[in-house]
Amino acid sequence: MGRTGPSRFDPGLRHQALLREGMVRPWGRIGLNPGSLQRYAFILWGLAFLFFLRVIGQALVAYFDVTVLPPMQEWYSGLLPYPILLPIQIVILGLQAKVNGDFTRGTGWAVAPRPAMGRFLLWFSYVYAGSMLLRYVITMGLYPGRRWFGGTIPIFFHWVLAAYLFVLGHYHSRFRRTDGQPSAQGCADIDRA
Repeated sequence: MGRTGPSRFDPGLRHQALLREGMVRPWGRIGLNPGSLQRYAFILWGLAFLFFLRVIGQALVAYFDVTVLPPMQEWYSGLLPYPILLPIQIVILGLQAKVNGDFTRGTGWAVAPRPAMGRFLLWFSYVYAGSMLLRYVITMGLYPGRRWFGGTIPIFFHWVLAAYLFVLGHYHSRFRRTDGQPSAQGCADIDRA
Protein backbone atom coordinates (compact mmCIF):
# COMPACT_ATOMS: atom_id res chain seq x y z
CA MET A 1 0.00 0.00 0.00
CA GLY A 2 1.23 3.46 -0.84
CA ARG A 3 1.78 5.90 1.95
CA THR A 4 -0.10 9.16 1.79
CA GLY A 5 1.16 12.44 3.14
CA PRO A 6 4.72 13.61 3.66
CA SER A 7 7.63 11.19 3.64
CA ARG A 8 9.30 10.23 6.92
CA PHE A 9 12.32 12.06 5.50
CA ASP A 10 10.40 15.31 5.30
CA PRO A 11 12.59 17.83 7.19
CA GLY A 12 9.57 19.37 8.92
CA LEU A 13 8.35 16.02 10.26
CA ARG A 14 11.86 14.93 11.17
CA HIS A 15 12.43 18.21 12.98
CA GLN A 16 9.15 17.83 14.88
CA ALA A 17 10.15 14.32 15.98
CA LEU A 18 13.62 15.49 17.03
CA LEU A 19 12.04 18.43 18.85
CA ARG A 20 9.82 16.03 20.83
CA GLU A 21 12.95 14.03 21.69
CA GLY A 22 14.71 17.19 22.90
CA MET A 23 17.39 16.81 20.24
CA VAL A 24 16.90 20.17 18.52
CA ARG A 25 15.52 23.61 19.18
CA PRO A 26 12.49 25.09 17.43
CA TRP A 27 13.12 26.23 13.83
CA GLY A 28 12.88 29.90 14.70
CA ARG A 29 15.51 29.75 17.43
CA ILE A 30 18.10 28.29 15.08
CA GLY A 31 17.02 30.35 12.09
CA LEU A 32 16.00 27.47 9.84
CA ASN A 33 12.85 27.64 7.81
CA PRO A 34 11.94 26.75 4.23
CA GLY A 35 13.56 29.99 3.02
CA SER A 36 16.76 29.05 4.81
CA LEU A 37 16.76 25.67 3.06
CA GLN A 38 16.43 27.49 -0.25
CA ARG A 39 19.45 29.67 0.59
CA TYR A 40 21.48 26.55 1.35
CA ALA A 41 20.23 25.03 -1.92
CA PHE A 42 21.25 28.14 -3.86
CA ILE A 43 24.78 28.10 -2.41
CA LEU A 44 25.20 24.35 -2.89
CA TRP A 45 24.00 24.54 -6.52
CA GLY A 46 26.41 27.44 -7.14
CA LEU A 47 29.39 25.52 -5.75
CA ALA A 48 28.38 22.38 -7.67
CA PHE A 49 28.09 24.46 -10.86
CA LEU A 50 31.63 25.79 -10.36
CA PHE A 51 32.88 22.22 -9.99
CA PHE A 52 30.87 21.20 -13.08
CA LEU A 53 32.61 23.96 -15.07
CA ARG A 54 35.97 22.60 -13.93
CA VAL A 55 35.10 19.05 -15.00
CA ILE A 56 33.78 20.20 -18.38
CA GLY A 57 36.73 22.55 -18.94
CA GLN A 58 39.28 19.84 -18.26
CA ALA A 59 37.41 17.32 -20.43
CA LEU A 60 37.29 19.81 -23.31
CA VAL A 61 41.04 20.34 -23.07
CA ALA A 62 41.83 16.64 -22.62
CA TYR A 63 39.61 15.20 -25.35
CA PHE A 64 38.98 18.05 -27.81
CA ASP A 65 42.20 20.08 -27.57
CA VAL A 66 40.28 23.32 -26.92
CA THR A 67 42.89 26.06 -27.09
CA VAL A 68 40.91 28.94 -25.55
CA LEU A 69 41.19 27.23 -22.16
CA PRO A 70 44.42 26.74 -20.19
CA PRO A 71 46.52 23.72 -21.28
CA MET A 72 46.10 20.34 -19.58
CA GLN A 73 49.09 20.78 -17.26
CA GLU A 74 47.27 23.73 -15.66
CA TRP A 75 44.17 21.61 -14.92
CA TYR A 76 45.83 18.47 -13.79
CA SER A 77 48.21 17.72 -10.93
CA GLY A 78 48.95 14.20 -12.21
CA LEU A 79 48.16 12.50 -8.89
CA LEU A 80 45.52 10.29 -10.55
CA PRO A 81 45.55 9.33 -14.22
CA TYR A 82 42.87 11.38 -15.97
CA PRO A 83 40.89 8.31 -17.17
CA ILE A 84 40.43 7.46 -13.45
CA LEU A 85 39.94 11.06 -12.28
CA LEU A 86 37.10 11.89 -14.69
CA PRO A 87 34.72 9.12 -13.50
CA ILE A 88 35.43 10.10 -9.88
CA GLN A 89 34.54 13.71 -10.73
CA ILE A 90 31.32 12.54 -12.42
CA VAL A 91 30.37 10.54 -9.30
CA ILE A 92 31.01 13.64 -7.16
CA LEU A 93 28.77 15.69 -9.47
CA GLY A 94 26.06 13.02 -9.21
CA LEU A 95 26.22 13.07 -5.41
CA GLN A 96 26.09 16.86 -5.43
CA ALA A 97 23.03 16.76 -7.71
CA LYS A 98 21.27 14.37 -5.28
CA VAL A 99 22.10 16.50 -2.23
CA ASN A 100 21.20 19.73 -4.01
CA GLY A 101 17.93 18.26 -5.25
CA ASP A 102 17.01 17.30 -1.68
CA PHE A 103 17.71 20.85 -0.51
CA THR A 104 15.74 22.33 -3.40
CA ARG A 105 12.73 20.13 -2.63
CA GLY A 106 13.18 20.54 1.12
CA THR A 107 12.89 16.81 1.65
CA GLY A 108 15.09 13.75 1.40
CA TRP A 109 18.09 12.13 3.03
CA ALA A 110 20.38 15.13 2.64
CA VAL A 111 18.19 17.57 4.58
CA ALA A 112 17.29 15.26 7.47
CA PRO A 113 19.16 16.69 10.50
CA ARG A 114 22.40 14.87 11.25
CA PRO A 115 24.39 16.90 13.80
CA ALA A 116 27.27 14.41 14.11
CA MET A 117 27.69 14.32 10.34
CA GLY A 118 27.56 18.12 10.30
CA ARG A 119 30.35 18.41 12.85
CA PHE A 120 32.44 15.87 10.94
CA LEU A 121 31.90 17.69 7.62
CA LEU A 122 32.87 21.02 9.19
CA TRP A 123 36.02 19.53 10.68
CA PHE A 124 36.88 17.73 7.42
CA SER A 125 36.27 20.90 5.34
CA TYR A 126 38.73 22.83 7.54
CA VAL A 127 41.39 20.12 7.17
CA TYR A 128 40.71 19.82 3.43
CA ALA A 129 40.92 23.57 2.77
CA GLY A 130 43.97 23.90 5.02
CA SER A 131 45.78 21.08 3.24
CA MET A 132 45.09 22.78 -0.08
CA LEU A 133 46.48 26.04 1.33
CA LEU A 134 49.61 24.12 2.37
CA ARG A 135 49.75 22.54 -1.09
CA TYR A 136 49.57 26.00 -2.63
CA VAL A 137 52.40 27.35 -0.44
CA ILE A 138 54.60 24.32 -1.16
CA THR A 139 53.85 24.45 -4.91
CA MET A 140 54.72 28.13 -5.09
CA GLY A 141 57.91 27.52 -3.09
CA LEU A 142 59.05 24.60 -5.24
CA TYR A 143 58.04 26.13 -8.58
CA PRO A 144 58.68 29.90 -8.43
CA GLY A 145 57.90 30.18 -12.14
CA ARG A 146 54.27 29.34 -11.43
CA ARG A 147 53.69 32.29 -9.10
CA TRP A 148 50.95 33.27 -8.34
CA PHE A 149 48.41 31.39 -10.36
CA GLY A 150 50.30 28.83 -12.44
CA GLY A 151 49.00 25.29 -11.84
CA THR A 152 46.45 26.48 -9.29
CA ILE A 153 43.27 25.30 -11.04
CA PRO A 154 43.20 21.98 -9.12
CA ILE A 155 43.89 23.77 -5.82
CA PHE A 156 41.17 26.36 -6.41
CA PHE A 157 38.59 23.69 -7.20
CA HIS A 158 39.58 21.65 -4.16
CA TRP A 159 38.71 24.81 -2.21
CA VAL A 160 35.35 24.83 -4.01
CA LEU A 161 34.75 21.23 -2.87
CA ALA A 162 35.87 22.12 0.67
CA ALA A 163 33.42 25.04 0.63
CA TYR A 164 30.65 22.68 -0.50
CA LEU A 165 31.40 20.34 2.43
CA PHE A 166 31.54 23.33 4.78
CA VAL A 167 28.09 24.58 3.72
CA LEU A 168 26.60 21.11 4.03
CA GLY A 169 28.27 20.64 7.41
CA HIS A 170 27.09 24.07 8.56
CA TYR A 171 23.50 23.15 7.78
CA HIS A 172 23.65 19.88 9.72
CA SER A 173 25.71 21.20 12.64
CA ARG A 174 22.98 23.73 13.45
CA PHE A 175 20.89 20.90 14.90
CA ARG A 176 21.89 20.15 18.47
CA ARG A 177 20.39 18.35 21.41
CA THR A 178 19.11 20.83 23.97
CA ASP A 179 20.10 18.68 26.98
CA GLY A 180 23.48 17.55 25.60
CA GLN A 181 22.69 13.85 26.18
CA PRO A 182 22.05 11.17 23.56
CA SER A 183 18.45 10.14 23.19
CA ALA A 184 17.62 6.69 24.55
CA GLN A 185 14.96 6.32 21.92
CA GLY A 186 16.96 7.82 19.06
CA CYS A 187 14.78 8.73 16.13
CA ALA A 188 12.14 6.03 16.62
CA ASP A 189 9.42 8.69 16.67
CA ILE A 190 10.28 9.60 13.12
CA ASP A 191 9.13 6.23 11.84
CA ARG A 192 5.84 6.65 13.68
CA ALA A 193 5.31 10.26 12.54
